[in-house]
Amino acid sequence: MQGHVQDINKFTLQPPQSTYMLATVQVKAQQPRNYTFSMNSTVPPSTDASTVMQRGDEVNTVLRMLTDLQTSSVILTGDSGVGKSMLAALLYSRLELTAQAGLPAPRHFVWLSVGAYTTLPDVIASILSGIHVHDPGFFLLGPEQQVLTLLRALRRPREPALVVLDQFEGLLNPETHQILEGQGEIPLF
Repeated sequence: MQGHVQDINKFTLQPPQSTYMLATVQVKAQQPRNYTFSMNSTVPPSTDASTVMQRGDEVNTVLRMLTDLQTSSVILTGDSGVGKSMLAALLYSRLELTAQAGLPAPRHFVWLSVGAYTTLPDVIASILSGIHVHDPGFFLLGPEQQVLTLLRALRRPREPALVVLDQFEGLLNPETHQILEGQGEIPLF
């Protein structure tokens, strides 16, 4: 068994199937879990039509922006409480339904609501997990390499992703709009 190392933390112990063989337990390897540490939420708010105005014109406008070949991202800005998060949730829901119908849509859907203690590396790692890119040494990389890893993952051909970063402004200094100190600042970011 020399040269073959396994992380014991990836295994779970199952109760024995027989009371006669208590020394025998089944070991099952866990599947990689999505990394979402310090995120307030990884699912969008409800967009139930009975309680939420569907804002069809606005959703269609953002969809047109996203389907423009020259557009790689859309940023929704506005005052607190005007409905940016709900508009993003409606867009997310519409694109999920589109994908379920077998129509052209993103392959990956990632919703992250930034928490009070979220750092930029947390956000990047959560996005990577959401688009099924697992790098066990991610947190050993420098900030620039973490961003490059994310960019490479997001630029994969035939792997389009819708990534919603809700409450992203929580990572920014309200006066300078730069990443807050201690939240994972990256030079020239």
